[in-house]
This record gives sequence, structure tokens and C-alpha cells, in this order.
Amino acid sequence: MKKIFLVFGFLGLFAIQLLGVDNNSPKKNILQNIKITNEFDESNRLYTQIIEKPFNIRLYSNTAENQYSYDGETAYIYLINAENFTPINFKQNNKDISKIDIDIDALTDILQNKEIPINGIAIANKENGLYRNLRFRMVVIDKNKKIIGSTYSDAFSARPKGYVLNLEGNTKIGGRRYQNLSDIKAIDALGNEVLGYNTMLETLNEKNIIKWTQDEKCKDGENIIEPNKRTNMRIKFDNGLGSSYNVCYDNEKEIELNDDNINANKCYFSYPDIGPTTINIYDDTWTEIDHNDDCIEGESKNVANNGKIGCNIELQSDYYKFMLDKIMLKSKELSDKLVNMTYYLKDDVYTKSKERLESMMAADLKLDLNATLADGTTPRLYTKNCYAKDVNIDVNVTKNLDKEVYYYGVEETADELDKFAIKIKSAEDDDATKEKNDGKFTISKDAFHLGEASVSLKLNLGREHNKPKAYKNITPDVFTLSGKDEDDVKLEESVVASDSEANFYYGRVFAPNYDIYAKSGEASVYYGVYFSGDESKEDKEKIKNFITSNETKTLEECKIPQLKDYYINPAFSGKSTNEYLGANLKISENNAAEKENGKEKLILTYNGVEFPKTINIKITPNDEAKKYLLFDKFAPKDEKPIDTSFNATFYSLDKGGWTGSGEPGKVMDIGGEKGNRRIDW
Repeated sequence: MKKIFLVFGFLGLFAIQLLGVDNNSPKKNILQNIKITNEFDESNRLYTQIIEKPFNIRLYSNTAENQYSYDGETAYIYLINAENFTPINFKQNNKDISKIDIDIDALTDILQNKEIPINGIAIANKENGLYRNLRFRMVVIDKNKKIIGSTYSDAFSARPKGYVLNLEGNTKIGGRRYQNLSDIKAIDALGNEVLGYNTMLETLNEKNIIKWTQDEKCKDGENIIEPNKRTNMRIKFDNGLGSSYNVCYDNEKEIELNDDNINANKCYFSYPDIGPTTINIYDDTWTEIDHNDDCIEGESKNVANNGKIGCNIELQSDYYKFMLDKIMLKSKELSDKLVNMTYYLKDDVYTKSKERLESMMAADLKLDLNATLADGTTPRLYTKNCYAKDVNIDVNVTKNLDKEVYYYGVEETADELDKFAIKIKSAEDDDATKEKNDGKFTISKDAFHLGEASVSLKLNLGREHNKPKAYKNITPDVFTLSGKDEDDVKLEESVVASDSEANFYYGRVFAPNYDIYAKSGEASVYYGVYFSGDESKEDKEKIKNFITSNETKTLEECKIPQLKDYYINPAFSGKSTNEYLGANLKISENNAAEKENGKEKLILTYNGVEFPKTINIKITPNDEAKKYLLFDKFAPKDEKPIDTSFNATFYSLDKGGWTGSGEPGKVMDIGGEKGNRRIDW
């Protein structure tokens, strides 16, 4: 076996002029028929190689010289950069060399049409190496140091084995600018970064593809939700280490993504959404000189097939998982249950069905939230059935209200986008000794769509059934929120509360006693609000305007008969929620009456024969209305009233004639205190 050395250097992209023999040499070019080829065939071609991976070549002649007269010549083969003919060091048997000497016996064998193998050579990984355009050159030099023979191999390239990720941690913040990440590495056959791999890949170049794959679980119905995207991206490799760039700024003004701005250090990588990503990169420009069948186009395999490997350098791999920067409370707004009013209520059941919450006598605290990236934009993929998370929050209220506010939420987090997708954390979710109604909630991940959520929290200020409570007005600024999602992304509140408000009144259902001079007559049931006159000047004016519908009536006209400090509630209308019951009495509109502007009319028909006859009529609101309409100042605090009542006394015209004035069948006189079970006397 003859000893052979090679030389390694930078690759060029342009065709070269092949050097011939010294024109002043008296001899002909004795190597004119010598071929340098791959080890697999006599195509006289060299295939694409992987840097630092050993390969073999062969030297042979297809025309035998009859004789060769040795006269002190020397011969060797070396590697050159075909662009500028610079010799390049390379390796044989893992040793750095500059050339492979060919002794006279080997040269004679070659000229006599005998094949000479050269094994174990490799393209060395050297700083400033040029690998795109290489050739081997063999020369014969006479004793006067003049070239008398020269031949060249086919041009070929040497490429990295592939790319690997060089990540420090696997999470980043979406929307944050990262510079010079150096998180992608082009490696040689030994796993080291390729020091001479200096190139720029870009998305818009069809030969260099950088793309992101999308998780198909992110769907809106049958449609996949696409993330926010930046369509252009570049990866700059310096000595085998690549950094991604997709946005450039100059003094906080966005500028064009181009090579000049990248080289001027004005560019960054910023992923415009959240979630795990997969990066797919390939480069087939590096081996372009071999795209004439010296490598397999469209492939990146590194195992040779008859000496040929793939032309592409490629990576498809999981990349970073991008996280939210924060969740912003964009707005908070209060609204009343009815027009400009909500009755005080205390319900000991804090979690309810969606339907019960919808009908509940409570104010709404509406919260609008935005998932937010570091650049202030909203990620599309913080969405139900995608990467949204449950958000655990604490709602705090100013000290003068902290003992009064009661919150109400759903029993389970909503299955679909819904304004009540906010769940009170029960004692089972936390310390078993903790109050269920302590301001701790979970906003369901199901509430988020394309990074936004709008949820409502029901609340009231409590009520005692045996003691009226003065009017109170609250605004959203009394509530502050804090919390974080399941990934520990914090909720931040930096909103200016709206000028909305909730107005709470103590309510009561009441009917005065009636004297009816006929077998049938009308009775009115009133729905009132408490107004003692001891409120502040500002509150008095607000209450007065509410009761009188902005002074379309006088305050006196709005009083409830026989009931001190209560006035008709003009906002209370709709189908009756009461049941009525009296002995020997037909209440013709029972369960069918309408309450309008705080008043409900009944027709009472007496079926008996005894006159005068006083009948006690029970008013039983439905279970929900009992909590905000019934009053009994004598009932113990722990015994809640279930009904109230009034008396109707019927007088016969046949036995006494008319007393007073009015039409038959109508109430002729509103009597004083009667012996019924009126619970406020």
C-alpha cells in the first residue's frame, strides 16, 4: 500500500480553470490519461461527502503507457479549493495532512493501467473551511521542480451531517425578542459544529425551508386554529452555530428583515404565539455543485447508496415551548339585575347551575381578560381545546365591604364558551376549614377563545330577613383581582375601572288590608324598596330619582299604603312569582298575574255566605324570591320566613247596604290594623 496525503481548504461556488503542465517542460503531460474517481465505479466522479467521515478514492489510467523512464520525478496528490486553487489540509487515518506522496513504483503502476486505492481520507473540520467546491489534484514534478504532469478530479462538496438543536432550556416567552440564540448547530460526522459552515437560510428561498408545524388539536369546530405567524424567517450560521431571526428594529421602529440588518445586530427572533413548536429546516444549496447526480436530490440521508448520500442538510425536531407573558384584566364592569337596581339577597348555596345563575337576583361583575405576549399582542392559541389553562383568581374587596359581599358561581366549569365559566373553589378544592365564599375562583380554560375571555361573577351584599338595610351603591374599583393560571402565568390588573355601578335596595312584597263591600273585588300586591330618609344627601337624590322615575311622579304617590319607609319599585315587572291562598276564596289570577311597575293586581271572589267575613290570604313567593322579598322582624335570625299575608274583609250589601263611597265590588275603605298574621306589626 502506497502512502498518500491530502490537503483541505475552503470551497468555492464558481467554475475553475484546470491547471495543466508547465508549458516550459520538455516532456508531455504524463498524467493526461490518469483518472481520480470514487471507489464504486469508473465514472470519474466524486460524490458528496460528510465532513470528518472517512471515504475512499481510486487512481487509475485507462490507457497504458508502454514504458516509463524514471528521471528523478516525484508525484503526490492533494486537495484544493476549486474557486481559488488554494491547497487545503485534510485527513487520512485520522491524521492531519497536506498531501499524499506517490512513490515511483505506484506511479509506474498507475501508468501501466493498474488501479491504486487511496483509503481512509476525510474532509477535515477546520475553521474558515470551504467545503462547497473541492477537487483533488495530482501532479508529477521533475528533478528541476517543474510540473510535468497534472490531473484533477471531478468537483465535489462536503456537507455537515445535519443539524441538531443546542437549546438552553426548552421554554421561551412568546412575543419576547431573543437575539443571537445560537440554538441550532450544524454538525460533522463526529458531532462537532462545522466551523466552516457559514451561510444564511431564509424562508422565502424555496431552496432553504424553515417552517413550523401546527398542533391539530387546536380547533374551532372543524377548523384548525392557525397561530399568529411571521412568514419570513432567516437563520444565520457562523462557524456551524445558527441563530434564528424574524423581526428587526431600529430605535423601536420595525424595519426590514435582511442580511444587512442581521449583520448590524438589529434583528431578533420573536415567536408571535404560544405552545410547543416543531422546526423544520433544510438546505440544499450547500451541495449545489453535486446536483448533477453526485448526491440524491430531495433527500438528507447520510448512509451511502452506491456511494451517494442525500443532497440536503435537514432537521425536523421539537423546538421551544412558548409561554404567555401574562394574563391581563382588560376591563371590569358592574351591572344590576334589574334596571338600575338589585335587591339585597343572601343565599347560602354559593354554587349553582348556569340556569339558576342566569335568573338569580344578583349583580354582575363582568371581567374581560386577555392572554398577553411580551410584546403586548394576543396569542390565538390560548384557546379552549388548545393551550388555554384554568386561571385561579382571588377577588379582593375594600375593607368596608369585605364582610358583606357574597359571590356565586357555577357548580362545574362550563363545557362551552360561556359567561359563567367561573367556578367558586369549594372547600374540597382547598383547606376543608376554609369558607366556600372567600373570593377564590377558577376561570375555566373553556372561557378562552383566541386569547380572550369574558366571564361574569354573580355577587350580592347579603340580607337579613328581620332588619331592613339601607341603600348601597358600589363601583368596580372596589374590587381588585390577582392570580395565575396552571402554568404559573400571573394575572395582572392595570385597567381603569368603568363608570358602571350596582345599586342595592332592601326589598319587600306587601299587600295592605282590604274591606270589600261585595263578593268580589280587586286587591293590589306591592313590591317595594326601603328608603328611610337617613341616607346621605347624594344617595337620597339617587334613590328619589329611581323611585319617581326621574320625577315623573311625586314621592308621595310612590308610597306603599300602610307601610312606612317603603316605596313602589318601578323596575320590578314580569310574571308573578307568588302563590296565593285563602279559605273560601277564589283568586282568579293565581299564578297567572303579571307584576308591572312594582304592582300586581288580584281579583278576590268570596265563596262563603257568612258576612262580614275576614279572610287571611297568604302570599308565598317562589324559593328564589323568598330570599329577597320576605320580611319578619319578630322571626329569629335562623328561622327564615316562608310567606307573608294580608286580610280581606267581605261585607254583604244585602245585610248592611253601602258604607262609604265607591263602586260595588271595589275596595271602599282601606282599614287599619287587622287581626291577621301580618308579620311586621
